Amino acid sequence: MAYEEIIGFIRRQQAELGFTQPQYWMLRHLSKNHLEFIAAVILPHV
Repeated sequence: MAYEEIIGFIRRQQAELGFTQPQYWMLRHLSKNHLEFIAAVILPHV
């Protein structure tokens, strides 16, 4: 599912950047619409 793939991508990116678990959980509570926006608008430019 695309939603799960986005979460997986974000978790990998956070681990590489050294983010903590609480920071991950803040991001985890974003809505599906927020994550779709991130995937469509931000990720293509990374």
